[in-house]
Amino acid sequence: MLLLYYIKQAALCQLDYSRFSGGILFPQSAAKGERTVNTNMQPQTEAVDIRAFFAALQKNILLIALLALAFGAAGLFGTQLLVTPLYQAKASMIVNADPTQSRPTVTSDQINSAKQLVDTYAVLLTSSSMTGRIRQDLSISLTDQELAGRISISAVNNTQIMQLTVSDPSPTQAQAIAQSLVENAPAVIAQMTDMDSRSVKTVADAVVGSEPVNLHPLRNGLIGLLLGGALGIGVSVLRVMLNNRFLTDEDVRRQLNLPVLGVIPVTDTAG
Repeated sequence: MLLLYYIKQAALCQLDYSRFSGGILFPQSAAKGERTVNTNMQPQTEAVDIRAFFAALQKNILLIALLALAFGAAGLFGTQLLVTPLYQAKASMIVNADPTQSRPTVTSDQINSAKQLVDTYAVLLTSSSMTGRIRQDLSISLTDQELAGRISISAVNNTQIMQLTVSDPSPTQAQAIAQSLVENAPAVIAQMTDMDSRSVKTVADAVVGSEPVNLHPLRNGLIGLLLGGALGIGVSVLRVMLNNRFLTDEDVRRQLNLPVLGVIPVTDTAG
């Protein structure tokens, strides 16, 4: 009976069976095989609605979870395995723009002069004159350029205090370099400028931190987890957007704006 129904509809509407796809029948007009729809009408493209979005997430939840866990594990364990830990030792010194005074009054001019001296001293304390003294004191195998690259000098909150920071894979060596830097700073500054060696004084000796400063496994693991999850969501949505197959008669009506006469169900004919 179902077959007779489709034969009757085909005779009335002059169906073009070349348009038979996936069990869906598209009608044609009786006049010269033209479609009943406007030929100027283009297929409609619609954004993925919120229901399709959540359906895609639900369908690909395993993929999203696997990518999130993989990236999270890479960020967590990759940091510990691939990144060389660095320890920092810090010391501080005060810059006196007028060392001839036993108790200099702090004025705005002196503070501004001291700030300028901090920038100047930062260059001097990373020069080969300073690194050469440190290498000689500690008998280390680093070159002047390598040693200078591990030293950082900056003013503390726009004050006369300058902070000396040394980064090194060895906490013991980081502290030794920072302490040698503090001890040799007055002599190097006096040698290379017309300033008195008393223009800088030690405020705090070198102290090294107990933990590496460049390892953040938990943070990197969380970032990897978020990136992996975002990648999984993106892949899921992309799979939905690139899927141009008609799965239901509603897909045909929505995308092509064509009426559907009927749907032939898929049956198992093997038995």
